[in-house]
Amino acid sequence: MKKLLSSEQGFTLIEIIISIALLSIVSVIVLRLFVLSYAINEQAKISDEANTLIINQLETMKTYDHLETFLSSYNWLDETPKEIQGQLFYDNTFKPIDYEGNYTLNWSMVKDGSISGLYQISTHMIDTSTNETLTTYTTKHYFKNKE
Repeated sequence: MKKLLSSEQGFTLIEIIISIALLSIVSVIVLRLFVLSYAINEQAKISDEANTLIINQLETMKTYDHLETFLSSYNWLDETPKEIQGQLFYDNTFKPIDYEGNYTLNWSMVKDGSISGLYQISTHMIDTSTNETLTTYTTKHYFKNKE
């Protein structure tokens, strides 16, 4: 009996089973972390693309000095004396398309009553599959009157 307990010949079957079980548990945790990090990375990539598109669109809108020139350059959903609304559609790779796709950029321009020619521009990027707003920006732009 003493010889069995003090043997230095190698590992017992119980020790091997316990070490494999511990290794399996650690492996499952690490694999779940990889899957979670992939999902978070994909969400960050989509959010980054949406932010880039909105910022580019706002910067393009701000290049117009005159409201009439700006209005003739875009297709509008609705145009009233107080508010102007528009939409752009994008596929799953954020390429512009002519019909409703995976993502929709909605924007509206509302006259600011305090200064003539000043408009507040609000933009919203929406994931059409989940109807979730990915990102929102609001800014103001002044349009000169045509002379």
